[in-house]
Amino acid sequence: TNKKRLFAYDTYIDEWSEQEATERILSFANNQNGIYMLTKGGEVLQLNKSQYAHNWSFETDLITNKTVDIKHVKKLQMFADIESGANIKVYILYDDEVFNEDTSHLVYESSGYGQKPIRVKPRQTASYGIKLHVEGFGYVRLYELEICLEVGGDLYA
Repeated sequence: TNKKRLFAYDTYIDEWSEQEATERILSFANNQNGIYMLTKGGEVLQLNKSQYAHNWSFETDLITNKTVDIKHVKKLQMFADIESGANIKVYILYDDEVFNEDTSHLVYESSGYGQKPIRVKPRQTASYGIKLHVEGFGYVRLYELEICLEVGGDLYA
């Protein structure tokens, strides 16, 4: 796609992150003030600043509860700390569904800010497995996630 990307591995949480780079990165340096990078254009940028004014997203692995029997999502609960100007959306993806903003099942969209419980009782969720697709803008910290599943029933109930 000719997009420049920077991949970083966080050893604290054992996860990779991806950022768009404005131009080619030539080298990195580290000192007591942080990590810096030198771009092809000669610009020196600090890498690990606490900047949150960007879009972000993640998806969980497929959740099947160790069975491919039909199951229904009875309740989804999360606890979030949402900074002023930030937002979060939570989608449920069913079976082998690939996320699509126009057609995927949006079950929560934030309004306001502060510490808030997210409680959702979605309808028509029959599937053999689900994924959560979560996206947002700005600083949102998620503390907990609880998914209550009910096994059995008809696929289209």
